[in-house]
Amino acid sequence: MDVVEVITIMEGKDESSKRRPKSLSLKDVQALFRPFQIVEAIFVLTRYQIKGNLVVQNSLFYNIFSGIFGISLTACLVFVNLQSSYAEVLTGLDFVKFFCDVQEMLLLSVGNLISYVTNVIKAPSNVLLPSITQNLCEIICLHGQGHIFKKFVFINWVWVVYSVLSEGLWIIIFKYAFHNLFEVDQVVSFIIYIIYDTHVLYGASIIKLMRIALQMWINDARKSDFSSDSEKEDYWNNMFAVYMEIFDAYKTVADAFHPAILFYYIKILDNTIFSIYLRVEIGKLDTEDSFIKLLAITLVSLCWLYKDLLIMITFSVMCEKFYTAMREAKSICSQLIASKRSS
Repeated sequence: MDVVEVITIMEGKDESSKRRPKSLSLKDVQALFRPFQIVEAIFVLTRYQIKGNLVVQNSLFYNIFSGIFGISLTACLVFVNLQSSYAEVLTGLDFVKFFCDVQEMLLLSVGNLISYVTNVIKAPSNVLLPSITQNLCEIICLHGQGHIFKKFVFINWVWVVYSVLSEGLWIIIFKYAFHNLFEVDQVVSFIIYIIYDTHVLYGASIIKLMRIALQMWINDARKSDFSSDSEKEDYWNNMFAVYMEIFDAYKTVADAFHPAILFYYIKILDNTIFSIYLRVEIGKLDTEDSFIKLLAITLVSLCWLYKDLLIMITFSVMCEKFYTAMREAKSICSQLIASKRSS
């Protein structure tokens, strides 16, 4: 792309965003993500504050309180889990359980730290999210598709409820399946995993919104020719501006959510390995129950894994659809530039 073309596009980008009518307030837009924000607020991990029609970073007091809460929560988890698994002599299954508990606490400690970094330390990226989503919603509304927001909110609520209920169901099943090994307070402490689900679902939801807006851009571009008259020149400059707006939105979202997404992958792999290890060791020592019963208990007690995989697959599908749309948009931009140079 020529330097002159880049300057024209970037200037048009700011003007396009300013000229676009704001039919939705920031609070209206954030209602789309209310389910995720409620969960984050419960864990004292609010990303930003909206005052009037302004987005501001959290106060220093809130950030300090959030850090203290995270440290206290981690310390409580470590105490509850390691105290219940400690014994003077760790042999056999007691040692296996203690080893798995130590691994679990290390993982949760890292997870809580990453949650703090993602939601609090990355405030410069987080405060841009409301205006980004507002612009995306305006693009969608200008195409007469504002009705999709109700479905969007409903799906987000379904995901959060599914995460909470799945975690609760897993706690009940796990306590029943391994009641001789785990205390109630230890198992209940695993409710912390809901916040990790929320990070991924929040990111997937914004990516879905970006993909919808980008697909509308592609549909508009397909209907237009690449002629070089002055009216078309202004039209395509505005189109480029919208494209760059969506692309910058993607970079901001990637920066804000990348640590939490990476941790989620690691968490699934780590927990899967140690869960299988624990169940294999239990199976070796359990000579009373039949193989079929042990297998059934194992498969049912891994319901957390099915939930995590579903969330991760959903996130991956959202990303793949967005990347496919980005490649198509890039191809359209390349065709336009080639048309300009040949004219």
